[in-house]
Amino acid sequence: MIGIIITLNELWIDNSISNRILDYKTNTSITNDKKIFSTSINFWLIDSKIYELFLLYKTFTLNVRYFDFGSFNYQNEIPNDNQTFTFSPFSIYFSLGKKFKVEEKLFLGLNFGYYENRVIDEIKASPFISISSNFKLNSNSLILFSLENFSFKKLIYSNQVELPQVLSLALSSNIKQFEFAFGFNKYNNFEKFLAISYSLREILKFGILLTPDYDYSKFSGFLMVKYKKLNFGYKAYVPSYLNFTNIISISYETT
Repeated sequence: MIGIIITLNELWIDNSISNRILDYKTNTSITNDKKIFSTSINFWLIDSKIYELFLLYKTFTLNVRYFDFGSFNYQNEIPNDNQTFTFSPFSIYFSLGKKFKVEEKLFLGLNFGYYENRVIDEIKASPFISISSNFKLNSNSLILFSLENFSFKKLIYSNQVELPQVLSLALSSNIKQFEFAFGFNKYNNFEKFLAISYSLREILKFGILLTPDYDYSKFSGFLMVKYKKLNFGYKAYVPSYLNFTNIISISYETT
């Protein structure tokens, strides 16, 4: 069974829609019979951060994320008004997933999730379903498909937020120590991506992701070091109009 680019992204919160199809935190169809606990922090935007806890137990996944948007001072429209207060907007994300074997070469993943966005005193929320699949072409190649964030409109209340639905298709393959994946996503427009990684003696892995059609980041790179059952990782985006976005991660694999 090939490792493919799954190993490139399995430690990360990846907010770029350009390669989440390759990450089994959102694509449950590519999980395997492992037991993994991971946590990570994403230094996002200016003073914003994303914290994540992820559990994989064989064919089940649990993913919890907390989006911290920093602190802001609110001021009335009156100039020089001292009646200000500080507020800290945040969002939470919860997802429970399961992998299913359809036949020898075809697997499906199903994720039920909930997202809640809190800005000042306004609450917007939505439950959602994500569907994924992978088809094994041969011992070295997979075709991957996913439809993320199919939400139920107005199921909770009028302030329900509508999550972006993302359709993705990719081909992933490996040649010796190299792993390749290329494909596209349909969000507002079609977005192409190409991922390449290299493994050195199963203790060091590094790679790059090219996303020429994605406005936020055209390029990202990562480095992962394995020590016994621990994996330490670092990933950086090179945004087109913001400073570097950095992700630090650690995971523990029991099997």
